[in-house]
Amino acid sequence: MVFNGLTHLFNELNLLPILYEYYNTSRLYIAGDTHIEFYDSELTNKIKNEDEIIYLMKYVDGLLYTVDFTDRVKIWNEKECIKTLKGHEKDISQIIVVNGHPCTTSNDKTVKIWDSATGLCLRTLEGHTDCVNDIIEINSLLYTASDDKTIKIWNFEGTLLNTLEGHTDWVLVLLIMGNKLCSSSRDSTVRIWVDNHCATILEGSEKGINEMIKIDNKRICTADNNNTIKIWNIDTELLIQTFQGYCGKYTSHIININSKLCSIDYDNKSIKIWDLDTGVLVNIITNGNEYFLLSNFNNSLCFCNHTEHFSQIQVLNLYDFQVTTISEGYNLCIA
Repeated sequence: MVFNGLTHLFNELNLLPILYEYYNTSRLYIAGDTHIEFYDSELTNKIKNEDEIIYLMKYVDGLLYTVDFTDRVKIWNEKECIKTLKGHEKDISQIIVVNGHPCTTSNDKTVKIWDSATGLCLRTLEGHTDCVNDIIEINSLLYTASDDKTIKIWNFEGTLLNTLEGHTDWVLVLLIMGNKLCSSSRDSTVRIWVDNHCATILEGSEKGINEMIKIDNKRICTADNNNTIKIWNIDTELLIQTFQGYCGKYTSHIININSKLCSIDYDNKSIKIWDLDTGVLVNIITNGNEYFLLSNFNNSLCFCNHTEHFSQIQVLNLYDFQVTTISEGYNLCIA
């Protein structure tokens, strides 16, 4: 399961992860122990937050969705929390918003669809037999990936329409690439599905794929437990680049910003940056501290730098590689 071990790790370090929202990079949201801070080019607002530690945030259509360790989703405008969604029995692993309705996946093996206006659960989708790790929406259908090695397809009414089988270990990440669905797994493969049938299996990774991200309309990037990053062309179904130096251990350790591929090398306490056009390693950021998770803020790299006593949210300019610290504290999470 993609979130196994997160609670223990981040409680031990007194730190929470950076999880990023792909669709809005011009604003930044930082959640700490006492406040949620809103940034544009500078701090624009601060909301008091006295509840549980936040570990996942998404910003969608003017609203901020936060997830904490009490298995709740809170919905915020820029002044206050306007609704709380409560119903999952274990950690929430992912949240998306479809036509204004939050949809959540959980370690409790279920998917829930919520009414954001009332805070009530509209439907609970049951059918997976293990933790549910990811969810995407394609043509008004929900696709979910699970530790039970399957991908399930549901309509919005909660009816299970199909189950895609083939992976031999946990299915962790789903991506849509045109008319193709890509799924990555701890079985070290990426499967490409067309019309709900497996058309291609991309092999060559080792020890399980931790992460998979979209580079552009033709390329995806995978990171495996062999400390290797691979770039694949989905149209030609070929491996086109391989980089060494990834060691993420968990999730959100790779990101592409304007053809700069950024990756955390956890073991060596560094961030490595490659130029995807040339394949050249252009910089290594290190100061002896631990780095956790990556985000895109105004086309710069935003990350959490964990020191011995506290954490810093820092922004790295990818042109001159200057670092700016914008927030400090404990239990920091950003979107």
